[in-house]
Amino acid sequence: MNSPDLSLIQERQPPRTYGILVSIGVCWTIGSLIGCCTIFPWWTWFFIVVTSIPWLMCVKSQRLGFVWCVVASGLIASGRSARFEQTRPPSDIAHWIGTDRVGPISVRCRINRIIRPNLASAWCAAVENSQGEWEYATGRMLISGPLPTTHYGLEMIVRGRCRISRNQQSRMVLIEIVEPGDVILVQTNQNIKSQVLDIRKAALNLVKDSPIQTGINASIVSAIILGHRDEYWQEIALPFRDTGTAHLLAISGLHLAIVCGTVLLAARLFGFPPRCVVFIAIIATTLMLILADVRTPLARAGLMFLVATTLLGFRWRVSASTLLAVAAITMQWVNPRAVLDPSFQLSFAVVAALIWVVPMWNRRIAINGMRPSNLGVALRATTTAWLTATPIAAHHFGQFSLLGIPATIVMLPQVSTILCLGYTRLIFGWTESISMAIGWCLNTTTSILWCTATTLQAIPSSSIVVDPPSWWWVLLAETCGVLLLTTSTWQYRFASAVFLSVLWFAATWTTNIHSTT
Repeated sequence: MNSPDLSLIQERQPPRTYGILVSIGVCWTIGSLIGCCTIFPWWTWFFIVVTSIPWLMCVKSQRLGFVWCVVASGLIASGRSARFEQTRPPSDIAHWIGTDRVGPISVRCRINRIIRPNLASAWCAAVENSQGEWEYATGRMLISGPLPTTHYGLEMIVRGRCRISRNQQSRMVLIEIVEPGDVILVQTNQNIKSQVLDIRKAALNLVKDSPIQTGINASIVSAIILGHRDEYWQEIALPFRDTGTAHLLAISGLHLAIVCGTVLLAARLFGFPPRCVVFIAIIATTLMLILADVRTPLARAGLMFLVATTLLGFRWRVSASTLLAVAAITMQWVNPRAVLDPSFQLSFAVVAALIWVVPMWNRRIAINGMRPSNLGVALRATTTAWLTATPIAAHHFGQFSLLGIPATIVMLPQVSTILCLGYTRLIFGWTESISMAIGWCLNTTTSILWCTATTLQAIPSSSIVVDPPSWWWVLLAETCGVLLLTTSTWQYRFASAVFLSVLWFAATWTTNIHSTT
């Protein structure tokens, strides 16, 4: 490439985008964490930012101005997340009910997410008062009990026992349904959201259609391809959770990467030009976001990909770190308390480790003149993801598995096959013969995957239950894992490995003591 072309490419790079957005993304996340756990009034953080503006007028150093922008973003995030929890309008359902009320209630709401069978989140529209009149109300709430998944996205009247549920994410109203008859559907007008739900339902019926066996196989297929969780979810999730491969079952950025990678490979094999290939990838990503139940990992991956392809259209090549920062800021702006969600922490922590830690590990073991093998790169990426996700998962769920790395390597090809077959069946669903053939292959592969998961689960000590360790323990474990993979001196790597083993042994030993006493 000649020098004029090189200078033209350099001019097309967005100036200082990498350092600014990545630093702001990190500070924004830290600020959201502080704001969620703070006891100070929410306006304190905004007051600090406003009072520091006159000092900024006297500063002539660009470095100090950059530092102020980064710190100010963290303070703004703290104030926003604190305000999200501390201030509630009078019409909010939690404010309307009060903090001490426990008793019967009738609400008119719309289900916006099925968390798991018999547990869903909803957006409240009205509350019935003691005179039997409906009063306007807003706010999110949880509904537990016999709630069929077919009610997803529909407006309904729910009668049950209410109370305030306090967890580490937020303070929400929990309504417990006693009988299925306490749920009454309400006719609503068709809108874009309801049409999307109808499309998802049609795709679900097509994917689970015969010859796929009902029950376990149908539940696994719908979970991997469309992120749908039915009444068999707890049963099928247990082997994957015990073997440290739950990320393969829950739809995430890995599934989006497999689908997009397959589509891109097929487009290149058919000889499509590069611009058409990018456009096809955008269509595939958009369709997957429409068909699948979008949760935090898939939303993060879809947002990163769409932003990257959009900027690529303007010939801006943005780093993966910048895309991750944009996704983090966007998702926390929509929901400031999302930073406390385990799926948010696991998704962003693993992707950050893959972006920063894996290249450092590759450089550390690189040999001049030798090309790194794809198998070695995949193994290092899997190991890094396991070391990053396991401490966080142990903190939230109280268990971990030593089989996470080999089980992922064994089961990933099977999950990839199920994904590709599933979306191929959606494309050729109008052809009965092709659909039946794909369904037979899909059913066979799913049976093999379930047999593999249950076989690995039967291995002794496949799942180790621990008392949920503290965040200080998680930070120490994450630090030791990073040093173990990236430090160039073998003495430091050995010390990190020993200290990491001591941390895990201490967590397991403490659990055994508590269980015996």
